Amino acid sequence: MMHYKTLRDDGQPVVRTTIAEAIDLLESDSATIQIEFIRLPSGRTAGLVCVIFEGQSGSKPFVVRLRSANYFQAFEQQSLEKQTFQIELLDGAKVDGRGTTFLRDGRWVRAVEVIPEPLPYELSDLDLRIIQLTISMMDAEDRCYRSLRSGVPEAHQASVPDLRFLDFSTLLPTNGRPPLPIPLLKQIKAEYSNRYPGEKTPSEQKISDALAKAGLRSPERRPRSAAPFAVDLPHSDLDRR
Repeated sequence: MMHYKTLRDDGQPVVRTTIAEAIDLLESDSATIQIEFIRLPSGRTAGLVCVIFEGQSGSKPFVVRLRSANYFQAFEQQSLEKQTFQIELLDGAKVDGRGTTFLRDGRWVRAVEVIPEPLPYELSDLDLRIIQLTISMMDAEDRCYRSLRSGVPEAHQASVPDLRFLDFSTLLPTNGRPPLPIPLLKQIKAEYSNRYPGEKTPSEQKISDALAKAGLRSPERRPRSAAPFAVDLPHSDLDRR
C-alpha cells in the first residue's frame, strides 16, 4: 500500500472549499480527488474531500484536505451557470493545473467549490493516526481500505494513482460485515508508544474519543469528581463529656 503525506493546517480546522485553493497551495499541474465517507452520529454520511498530488519519483504523494461536504457547485463544461452536484461524483476525478476537473463519467467541470457539511467534530491528524493504528492492530487493512482505482474501467486504471484510502463506511458492522475486534485502550496506547517512540503518547481517553469519532467505540462520559459534603452524626454520651 502506497502511503501519502497530509499537508497540516497547524492544528486549525480545515477552511479550504475550492479545488483552486488546493492547486495554488502546491502549484501542481495535476491531481486526483478522493472522497472518504464517514458516518455521522445522526446516521447521515459526509464526504471527507482530499486532493492528491503525485510526488516526485520515490517520494510520497501529498494530500490537501478541503471542507467535508455532501454537495459541490461548479460550471459544467461550457455552461455559464453554476450547478449543484452530489459529492460522490468527485471521487476519482482528475484535475489539471488550471483547476478543470474531469469526472469519471466523462464530463468535465470548472470552478469546483464544495458546500461545507457541518460536522459535530473534526478529525485531527492525531485522530486519523490512532484510527489507522487500530486498524493495523486488527489486521483489517483489506477490509477498511479501498483503492483509488476501484470502479475505474481497466483501460483507464493506469492513469489513476495506485493509492489506497481509508473507507470509513467499512468500520461499521453493516452489509453483512461482522463487528471488528477492537483492542483494549491500554493495548492501543502501548502500541502507539512502540511505533512512535519520539512522540507524546495520547491518553486512553484521547484514544477512546478518536475511535468514537469513527464509530469504533461508544462515546464515554468522563467521570465527575464528587463534591465534598458533610454529614451530621449523632453525638454519643462520650462526646458530651
